[in-house]
Amino acid sequence: MKLRDLGEFGLIERIKQVVASDSPDVLIGIDDDAAVVRVGRSTLVVTTDAFVEGVHFRFDYFSPFELGWRLMAANLSDLAAMGARPLFAVVDLAVPADADAEEVTDLYYGMREIGARFGVRIVGGDTTSSPGRWFLAVTLLGAADGGRYALRSRARVGDVIAVTGWLGSSRAGLELLTAGGGRHRAEPVLEAHLRPVPRVWEGRFLVQRAGVRAMIDVSDGLSSEVNHLCRLSGVGAVIEAARLPIRPVVRELALSSGHDPFDYALHGGEDFELLFTIPPEKWADLSKRWTRHFEIPLTAIGRIVRPERGIVLLTEQGERELLPGGWQHFRSNTDAPDACELRPGERP
Repeated sequence: MKLRDLGEFGLIERIKQVVASDSPDVLIGIDDDAAVVRVGRSTLVVTTDAFVEGVHFRFDYFSPFELGWRLMAANLSDLAAMGARPLFAVVDLAVPADADAEEVTDLYYGMREIGARFGVRIVGGDTTSSPGRWFLAVTLLGAADGGRYALRSRARVGDVIAVTGWLGSSRAGLELLTAGGGRHRAEPVLEAHLRPVPRVWEGRFLVQRAGVRAMIDVSDGLSSEVNHLCRLSGVGAVIEAARLPIRPVVRELALSSGHDPFDYALHGGEDFELLFTIPPEKWADLSKRWTRHFEIPLTAIGRIVRPERGIVLLTEQGERELLPGGWQHFRSNTDAPDACELRPGERP
């Protein structure tokens, strides 16, 4: 079977069968935002992300500094989804021999700057030559303080589904950049794509002090993340389109380019926000305390329901199945499922 037929997630399922471990020190393996392992008395969290030129980025709108920033941010977001405290990183780098040394240095400056915000130290890695395109990978190690960490698989029927920050901003920023829009326009969405800020402190707060049940970062798109979380938790979900937090500038940019802003919010991906569930009796208290600690919004967007209800998007016109429509490697990503998209003129 070709990978284009199997898809990214089908491949992951095959890999799981090969590398599954019964070691008591492997607390969480494949299937979450990061692995969790026990080393002596410590509980460590490990994640890795790779970026390939032409797949994840293009240098016509990414500077090396911004690329380094974004690569480190993607890894930090995985640890944020576990509620972990970031510690150390190693970096693998493959670049053409004719690349400028200054570009590589700037790449590391970008990784260092965003990493330092959260206490990360880059302690090593590997460098090698590439026959053409740049290839980058970061492996990040963190700690689950007190042995506490979030998982995708703990959602329960009745839980409130909530999300941090804004949805669709990164997709709007990408559309603006690829269309040749200047960097003076719509600065928040450009920053969301080029220099995203992972929700590390927010994730630690939610795990250590708020009692969240399940959590995942929004990297592949909200529709995909909701499906991942529900599949692993064995539940269904109702998402209310009218509650999705979308910046006014994202709505404006989407509509001006002939796109649906709700498509950006549901399928855009790479927002690096946190999607989580929490018992309803804890939601009101969390909402009040949140504003005392963080400036970004926190929004309840739905609820967890019984699995037979399915995973649905609720609009004024009724409900429809919410299929995963975000990015998936190896497959064509041009034909996202439209079962959850709003039709022209339809309002949430």
